[in-house]
Amino acid sequence: MSDLFLEQINAEAIRAEWENTRSRTLKRELIKEGYSHQISLYGILTNDETEASQYSRIEVLCDTPITGREVALMHDFFKELKPLDVYTIWKCRTATLEVQLMGRFN
Repeated sequence: MSDLFLEQINAEAIRAEWENTRSRTLKRELIKEGYSHQISLYGILTNDETEASQYSRIEVLCDTPITGREVALMHDFFKELKPLDVYTIWKCRTATLEVQLMGRFN
């Protein structure tokens, strides 16, 4: 194997670890702010314009316990607003259903 190939693999591993650390830090900060209830959505999202598909992970941290109604609303919300990033973290105020993007990760 060439040194360049090994350097590329190493750089990708470092980038992945850095993204992982960033996402964990963001989630810890949101939990400290009171967003300690979580919904995780996983699946394949298809871009309607390009018809390209990719695996996606969406995590929503909420400030109060989540009911079945909120889960259904989140599912419908993300069905319409498809994040382009592989992994996104959102926060939600359940009383007002205000949803805000907090982090994007690839």
